Amino acid sequence: MAGHNTNEGVLFASPFVKNDEDYANLVASLFPGISSTALSIITDKLYPSTLSGKYGYVDQTGRVASTIGESLISCNEYFLGEAFARSNTSFRYEFSVPPAIHAVDLSYTFYNAGEATSGVNITLAGIMQRYFANFITTGQPYSHRPTDFPVDDMIQNFNISSVGRMKDSVSTKRCKWWQKADFR
Repeated sequence: MAGHNTNEGVLFASPFVKNDEDYANLVASLFPGISSTALSIITDKLYPSTLSGKYGYVDQTGRVASTIGESLISCNEYFLGEAFARSNTSFRYEFSVPPAIHAVDLSYTFYNAGEATSGVNITLAGIMQRYFANFITTGQPYSHRPTDFPVDDMIQNFNISSVGRMKDSVSTKRCKWWQKADFR
């Protein structure tokens, strides 16, 4: 079982990136020795300077957050899920409770009943913990309904308003490029 949060890269995104040159310099610093071809693919094709929301971001900070979140976290979760998908032993989820930043799901994963909470929805924490405990003990995240947890191109979504299947928010096109690790 592998999961990611919707806004993984936000905590790591520099607010000082204000234009395309700043963005290219930041990407180059994240991947020392990156070739000009790979840098161009990242800056022009994978995460272009189109800030309309078409690519999942509306400003340079969002562009950086998407780049960092996918390249370092979300795509790695995607790769892990794909590696085990062929054997039908892969279960993937996305934690989308706002702000859904990196590690905010841990308060749900490790919530102890009866302890004071700081914004944790205890109902959702219980649902998540049952999924995780069932997976650990049986290899399946559900206890009685095999349709609870998707094993196809849909993933499980954990949110305050709903728990269910959703299309993965991770860009498979971008992840497939990151998987090649062709930076030189």
